[in-house]
Amino acid sequence: MSIPLKGIAAKTGMTAAAAALAFGTFGVFGASAASAATPDGAAALTTSGGTVLPGPNGSRQAFTVTLPPQASCFANSATGGARVQSYLVPAGTDVSTLNWLTGPPANLVGLFNGTPSYYGGQLTALSGQIIQIPFDLELSAGNNFNASTFTPGSKWEAGIACTDGTGAVRNFWNVELTMAASTNDPNGFTWTQPNPNPPVVPEVPLALGLPIGGAAVLAAGVFINRRRAVRKAVAPVA
Repeated sequence: MSIPLKGIAAKTGMTAAAAALAFGTFGVFGASAASAATPDGAAALTTSGGTVLPGPNGSRQAFTVTLPPQASCFANSATGGARVQSYLVPAGTDVSTLNWLTGPPANLVGLFNGTPSYYGGQLTALSGQIIQIPFDLELSAGNNFNASTFTPGSKWEAGIACTDGTGAVRNFWNVELTMAASTNDPNGFTWTQPNPNPPVVPEVPLALGLPIGGAAVLAAGVFINRRRAVRKAVAPVA
């Protein structure tokens, strides 16, 4: 359905350009969000108490992945088919292109607990929130990740991803790690987080922020128009 912008401008006291801006943003809000996944926020590898581990950390250093408060998948597992996965891949890998339909991707290292067991295929809360990430994850447990796997000084991406019923990534939270060779470590390497900042609540998505801005423009136009009407009504008769 087309929207007569000139009519809107006349009723609100806005210019046609402002009306176009406002309703253009609403058009963004109604558009499909089927584009490739982008990072939903920062992750951090921390202790069970939430203390960030800047490093250097040994290959058997236990950690959990801390996400922004209330971090949630695009849907829940019960009705939306969401699954929670972990990943560890070389820096530069486009996490949004990984696919878990037939299991962990071939080029994925992943995060393992001390059992060892790969952390993946997990269920969300009914709200879609990501819950119960283990506190005993390690970089070297069960995945043959050692000093021969990487170039000393190389960077890797680690984090948590949400996948849908096709195995495609819909959300993910990422942290960059740097690996270093170590003759004192049983697996021959240590890892660091170059800039370990505690996760923060992600910025308002563009598709949400723009319509809010458009609504503000509309509200301002209506307010100004009403003020003009009031001034005319109370103006003294000459």
